[in-house]
Amino acid sequence: MQAIRKPTLTDMALIVSIGMIWGTSFLAIKLAVREFSPTSIAAIRISIAFLVLFAVMRWRGLSLPRSPRLWAGISLVGIFNTSVPFFLVSWAEQSVDSGVAALLMGLGPLLTIIASHISTSDDKLTSSKIIAVIMGFGGVLIIAGADALAGLGDNLRGQLALIAASLCYVISGQFVRRYSQIQVESFTAAILLAGALSLMPWLAISASHADAHISPLPVMAVVYLGLVPTGLAYLLRFHLIRTVGNSYAVLGVYLVPVVGVLLGTILLDEPLTVTTLAALALILGALAWARWKA
Repeated sequence: MQAIRKPTLTDMALIVSIGMIWGTSFLAIKLAVREFSPTSIAAIRISIAFLVLFAVMRWRGLSLPRSPRLWAGISLVGIFNTSVPFFLVSWAEQSVDSGVAALLMGLGPLLTIIASHISTSDDKLTSSKIIAVIMGFGGVLIIAGADALAGLGDNLRGQLALIAASLCYVISGQFVRRYSQIQVESFTAAILLAGALSLMPWLAISASHADAHISPLPVMAVVYLGLVPTGLAYLLRFHLIRTVGNSYAVLGVYLVPVVGVLLGTILLDEPLTVTTLAALALILGALAWARWKA
């Protein structure tokens, strides 16, 4: 297992970048579910990401792992890091309010620092990490608002699906560093291939009931999900987990709801409120604290 190091300013910039990228994915999912099933969205975005990463991998002269033993573990990580949570989030997005979704997905960093403390020898729980997580979650609480807290318990199945998706990311993320001997491009491509293959039977069933007339916007949304929030973001995420540990890599999740609100301001002419700016300041403060006290 590769030893982790103190996060640099470049690492923190990558963490912010991942949070911003993932923040755009919820809008894209909202557009995609208009005409694609949750299974189709998950399968297509993972397949697109794999094809792009595979091309990058081959361009760099790398190859996929060949050991059956490695593939057994990679397949499990791939399924629980891509296909299962992607399906759960896409399905939940059909019924769960965005503020409630932000709160539930915001549990991820808290669960991650606990899981990392238990499962690793060098990514232990520290007071600075706890403070950073509390500050970040505080920012999510501010932007989600009291209505989101009041909405906890409504649409229970959708909310449980989001919690399950967070757990999938947390648990599978703990296994990423065990494959540090594989180049990150090859590892990411292998993870995506495993996730895509696991969904192919379900995609075939969904395709048989699909409408032949699909408008361009949902198609563009799914392609975007594959290229950026899946392909690019996963490459960056796995790199960060290997170098600075999962408990730091996950902090970008807190930026997701803020980016969602900012997109509403930019694309939908929604007002930019002091509350949003306060939440953004608190979350960026959490990231700065995590870097300063690392």
